[in-house]
Amino acid sequence: MILHRKFILSAAILTAASLVASHQAEAAFYHFDISTGVLTNDPGNPFSLDFTLISGGTFSNTVTLSNFVFTGGNATGSATPTGSASGGFGGTLTLTSGTNAFNDFYQAFSNGTTDIQFDLNTTTVTGGTPDNFSVSILDNTVAPIFTTDSTNSTLAQLEIHTNTGVDPILVSTFQSVAPSPTGVTVTVVPEPASCAGLFGGLGMLLAVRRRKNRPA
Repeated sequence: MILHRKFILSAAILTAASLVASHQAEAAFYHFDISTGVLTNDPGNPFSLDFTLISGGTFSNTVTLSNFVFTGGNATGSATPTGSASGGFGGTLTLTSGTNAFNDFYQAFSNGTTDIQFDLNTTTVTGGTPDNFSVSILDNTVAPIFTTDSTNSTLAQLEIHTNTGVDPILVSTFQSVAPSPTGVTVTVVPEPASCAGLFGGLGMLLAVRRRKNRPA
């Protein structure tokens, strides 16, 4: 009986741990909010929202973007996809690394757009050098607005790492320094779905440990 209980306990712990690990290795969810009101009536109009996914290794990751909201405006003109980029702001946009080292998508948004929001879902399987996903805003010459990033071009970036920690995604955000100092800002918030699998797995571990501590 004791051996049987230990077997059940070990199996349950391994199952819970695998749920946590699989969540870490499968997906991460974030909500982006970009304040763009300062660009209204700027000579650089029309500006474009630009996404880039650069492959760091041989494994493939897919970044899926959806639920786009352009407050005070809308997407305009034609999109320019490169590499694996497909879809658009009207529905779901995807970029996949692995086959193509450089993947990019940009499309203009109308003058008067004060805020842009969207959701991001990315897989987290990679090897070697991390994959890099970045968000930029381009002016009407297709040059990125200057930011506080080391490359002076990125508003936000996600490095998809190989580590097996709680969060394999390193998120960095920056702000514009031109055309308007500190004018364009971006907020990245982990979505509840990112934590659901982790908390669920931890809950199973706690439940199992409680049962273990009960008198036989």
